[in-house]
Amino acid sequence: GKESRCCKTLLASQSAAFDAMFSHDSKESLTGQIELADSTPEAVEAMVSYLKHARIPSDMDEHVFDIVRLAGRYLIDPLVRVCENVMNRILGVSNAVRILIAIDQHQLNTELREIVTDFMKDNIVEIMKEADWKLFMSEYPTLVNEFRVDVAEVRMRRCEGVKEQRGEHEKEDSGAMRSDIVAL
Repeated sequence: GKESRCCKTLLASQSAAFDAMFSHDSKESLTGQIELADSTPEAVEAMVSYLKHARIPSDMDEHVFDIVRLAGRYLIDPLVRVCENVMNRILGVSNAVRILIAIDQHQLNTELREIVTDFMKDNIVEIMKEADWKLFMSEYPTLVNEFRVDVAEVRMRRCEGVKEQRGEHEKEDSGAMRSDIVAL
């Protein structure tokens, strides 16, 4: 029900998706309007503001999930990168699952994915108490499984490191015993 105004030329110059809409005989090209029914007015306004002024909206933190969805859908890569940086900055126990889901859904930066999964591994007990964890378990089983595999791989590497350390200590101990025996 809310309108945001922006020049078609600006939209088309910043987004291949908008360019395609306005370049063909589409509803958007004929009416000069794009209806974004599945988004929030705040996210649309933030996207339009970013396109017009190339500035990060002040309320970006609270709308980042809606904004990244729009930026990804309309192929506005610089805004997607801004959203990734915001997600990295606001990462916490209460939103780690939502950030991981957004990373997966929008094929965001793999480095950010590693940061989030490492954070989740370090804070898993607290994260499992959050309401998003239940949603994560029921709605994203593939992503949950990937997370479990990652945790298992980390555990295996730690176990192998411990075994190697034990082996080195046993070699040192047996070497010390041999020298004691020889000295007798």
